[in-house]
Amino acid sequence: MAFSKSERASAMAFGKLLDKAKQVAAEVNDKVGDPSGKVGEAVLAVVKDLNDALPHLAKAGYTMNELEIEVGILPKLIPHFTVNEISGENIEQSLKDLEENTVGYALFTALRKATDLQQKLIIDGMSFARIEIELGLTPVVRLSYKPM
Repeated sequence: MAFSKSERASAMAFGKLLDKAKQVAAEVNDKVGDPSGKVGEAVLAVVKDLNDALPHLAKAGYTMNELEIEVGILPKLIPHFTVNEISGENIEQSLKDLEENTVGYALFTALRKATDLQQKLIIDGMSFARIEIELGLTPVVRLSYKPM
C-alpha cells in the first residue's frame, strides 16, 4: 500500500511529536527520580515525627493499624486509625506532649475533628470503621464505614 505525500508528512510529523513527548517524559522522570534525595529526606522526617507521635496518639485512643506511603512528585503518607475508648484526661496530656511535634500535633487535631464529626454521623446499615488522614500538600481526612 502506497502512502500519499501528505500522509507521509503527517506520519513524519507524528513521529517527531512522539520523539518530543518521549524526551519530555524522560526529563520529567529525571526530575521525579529526585537525584538530590530531598523528597526521600522529607518522607523520612515525616515518618520519624509520625513514629514519635504514635504512643501519644495511642494513649488518647487512636491506634494506627495501617500506613500507606505514596512516593512521587508530591509524596503522601496515609495513616489509617481505629478509634478506641477516648478519655478527656489522656486527650489533654497527649495534646500537650505533641506540642513540639508539628506532624503529630496536626495529625492529632485532625483526628479529634474527624472523631467529633464521626460521632454525629449515622449511616443506615453501616458502622464506623476507621479514620484515614492523607498527609500531603493538601491534607485530606476520610471517614470509612463498613456494613454492620
